[in-house]
Amino acid sequence: MVPEFDMSTGLEGLEELFGMGILEMLFREIPSALVSVVIYIFTGLGLYTIAKRRGIHNPWLAWVPFANVWLLGCISDHYRHVVRNEVKNRRKVLLGLDIAMSALSMVIVVLCFKMLFDMLVISLENLETMDEYMPQSLLTAISGPIVAMALLSLPLLVVAIVYLVQYLTAMHDVYKSCDPANATLYLVLGIFFSFTVPIFLMVCRNKDNGMVPQQPAYYQPSSTAYRPSGYMAAAQPQQPVYQQPQQPVYQQPQQPVYQQPTYQPVNNERPVYQLPVDMPEEASNDQ
Repeated sequence: MVPEFDMSTGLEGLEELFGMGILEMLFREIPSALVSVVIYIFTGLGLYTIAKRRGIHNPWLAWVPFANVWLLGCISDHYRHVVRNEVKNRRKVLLGLDIAMSALSMVIVVLCFKMLFDMLVISLENLETMDEYMPQSLLTAISGPIVAMALLSLPLLVVAIVYLVQYLTAMHDVYKSCDPANATLYLVLGIFFSFTVPIFLMVCRNKDNGMVPQQPAYYQPSSTAYRPSGYMAAAQPQQPVYQQPQQPVYQQPQQPVYQQPTYQPVNNERPVYQLPVDMPEEASNDQ
């Protein structure tokens, strides 16, 4: 037996829903919304100041939703490249994961509203009759969206976990570039108390304790294939070319050419060899 539907009860419920219920919800949500706005402003100001001081392009992206995670990744990539000489693309990973997570969330929300709309339509169609097939119609209407939301929840959970790991790693790099001694403490407190993140960023925005000493104006990264987004380096002046002095070429002195004297006998006579004047007499007798 189907229970009778009392119209007056339904109208009273609607009045209560759109009366005190909405007012109570507004009074409960407005302070939370104001706190969220303050956190967003101070977080953007901290990232903007750090990016501008380090010469990263487009620091105003700190105020743009979705683009602020790109700027956060740029600061992290710049720190890794300058201090550790590592080439990272965390800015691209963060932006891609943020977009994917938002898209999946929007699809789930749309499916949820579709399910509620179908339930409302079926309830209004059967409001007067209230036949026994109404529960079956409701179940058929909501089964599809429920299955779709369940299937999308798993990839959304995986993407959210990966995004959280990448985000926390980037925040740790930002803290280490500013204040290495307290970077881990800032990260842990930010995980458990999210409202402390903008406070730490504002405290660290004018510090560079974790960066290497500032390089000369002509400093350029060692890897010419990688240019962190926003990293500006002045043109390197031409260095003087060292030319090794020419060594004198050693030339061996020419040795005199010995020419054997020629003897020309006169009248077929054998040449007479005369001993040197200083030759002793004994040597002449031996000859």
